[in-house]
Amino acid sequence: MPLRRRPQFTGDLGRRDPLPKVLRFQTSANWGHPVLHEHRTKVDLVFAHYELDPKKREWEKLAWNLLYDFVPGFQHFKRSPGPPRKWTPSAEAKLIADVERIRDERHVSVGQACKVLARQDDYARFGVGGNRPNWRTLQQRYAKAKKLFVAGDPPAD
Repeated sequence: MPLRRRPQFTGDLGRRDPLPKVLRFQTSANWGHPVLHEHRTKVDLVFAHYELDPKKREWEKLAWNLLYDFVPGFQHFKRSPGPPRKWTPSAEAKLIADVERIRDERHVSVGQACKVLARQDDYARFGVGGNRPNWRTLQQRYAKAKKLFVAGDPPAD
């Protein structure tokens, strides 16, 4: 389930009213009282906001909608599309090979080679939030991977 934004209420639902004296310290409500009748109208507007029929009084559905909108424990984060961004030893080996190839072809530094790679589709999935990776991220990963591979201790895929 995607992360839902907190709804923006307008009109009567967006306006805060002081708590009427009629609602204080009472265990049951007289819905015929004018102030309570106004609140009942607002309750109907809340049902309508969540596209529920106010006449059916679908309280459970309303409660679930409110939980999704306002209680963090009921909200779920949406994962960015595509495969998970995980650096495997084979991806690190490819990064090392690509950086070395670009450095040999263009006679540039590691940072400049990483700038070139950061714009390529092969490395787009390693960015954050569906964006392409920062070239510094690739440069840092290259340095870590290079140390591991030079030491002869690449982890298994």
